[in-house]
Amino acid sequence: HVYRTLVVSSLSVGYQDALGEAQTRSTEALGSMRTVQSFVAENREFERYREAIGDPDEFRWWFPRPSSKKGADDNPKQQMKKTATTYSVGFCKSIWTSAFYVFLFGFGFGSMYIALW
Repeated sequence: HVYRTLVVSSLSVGYQDALGEAQTRSTEALGSMRTVQSFVAENREFERYREAIGDPDEFRWWFPRPSSKKGADDNPKQQMKKTATTYSVGFCKSIWTSAFYVFLFGFGFGSMYIALW
């Protein structure tokens, strides 16, 4: 139970960080719309926002994975943090939470079934 709490709390923090990054990027672009339009940078801003949110169409089988592009000084933890998007973190958080409740209720109802059998 403690391990599940630690995992979900770290995923929640990561999700909030990813949401904050996406919100910052969108606020910057919307706050300076005239500047974005004057430099014809709509596509660039769209790509910046999509990098922060994540695009489910880029992932095969809807499972987010870190990018295969690694720098020489990147360790796996830094690489995962760089590629954390609201989609990838939210996906992992939902899988962990679902797995916990499936285990909890499966064990609970299974125990009741065995006890009443």
